[in-house]
Amino acid sequence: AKAEFPTEATVAIPERTLRRRLADAAHYFKITGSSMWWYTFPRLVERWDEVARGLEGGHPRAVRRIMGFFIAHRVLGSTGSYAPMGFRVAANRTVILDAWRIYIRYFRGDAGSAEAFARLVARATVYNPNRRSTQFRKVIFHALREAAVMSPDKVPAYFDSLLTEDKSAALAAYQAERQAAVLQLFDDAVKKVILELNAGLPQGKRVVGAVLLGSFANGAAGPGSDLDVQALSEDGGTAYNAEFLSRLKKLWKTSGDPTHPVSGFEYALPLSQPLLQKIHREAYLVLSPYPEVVAAMSTAPEDLARHGTARTKGGLAFVLFYSAVLFGVLSAYEAWRLVKKIFGR
Repeated sequence: AKAEFPTEATVAIPERTLRRRLADAAHYFKITGSSMWWYTFPRLVERWDEVARGLEGGHPRAVRRIMGFFIAHRVLGSTGSYAPMGFRVAANRTVILDAWRIYIRYFRGDAGSAEAFARLVARATVYNPNRRSTQFRKVIFHALREAAVMSPDKVPAYFDSLLTEDKSAALAAYQAERQAAVLQLFDDAVKKVILELNAGLPQGKRVVGAVLLGSFANGAAGPGSDLDVQALSEDGGTAYNAEFLSRLKKLWKTSGDPTHPVSGFEYALPLSQPLLQKIHREAYLVLSPYPEVVAAMSTAPEDLARHGTARTKGGLAFVLFYSAVLFGVLSAYEAWRLVKKIFGR
């Protein structure tokens, strides 16, 4: 029979041996490859279908050459380097320049829409000061995607409806009055679930912590923001990952604040701070009932700030190459849809 360990047992933090480094490299490339496949095929088609549904009304749309727009929207605003979380987001200045490149190239020439978009970009630069760079790109590029399938006459009003002073004030009030309480409540829930899950389990494969990502990790959450978590397990495996997430979601729904949905990753990470830093380049929090896990896996903000956000020539070359790949995938998908339509299947 396997030995039983109390839940208070000390978690062994692996040493940085050559074997550990090689295992980290293998883990990184495995999840990066899986992520790129998902981003290039299933996720791409899912997003393209969403755009296609927006065109079904037959009304004039604000964008010319919708496929070109869609591909540019997917790849620009990034450094051109890919990681398990997707393309790394570039500095805000690059995001703004790329957004204007997309607008000028694909949106129909309308002075009112251009002026409204300029106002939106100006508001975005000061909206939610604690936001991550990914959030900055998200609000601008999401606006472009939604506007792309609208009638041109509706675009100015849509841009002007986003990131208003009222919304900014409501966000600031939430962050001052509610954010810390929700974070503490969630921290308690994670610790409770981990201790209950690990009761009676042997050391070696247990879930011993969770990485909290997204807006709650850097103080930029708002009403309805998700709580994005990734499990930390002793071996980096997923033996208890699904059970951990299931229990956490159930507890949060009954005893937490379900207005903030919990979302989790299907894979866990091992106890390796260098690997965690390489995968997650923006602020994160480590939640765990084991102090040694928090100490070993947490990262100071200044260490994360060292990661570059500039787009190099190599990054630009990859953006161009990957754009061609996406064009090929979407062209093949549209050809397949046409064949199905012709033959009624």
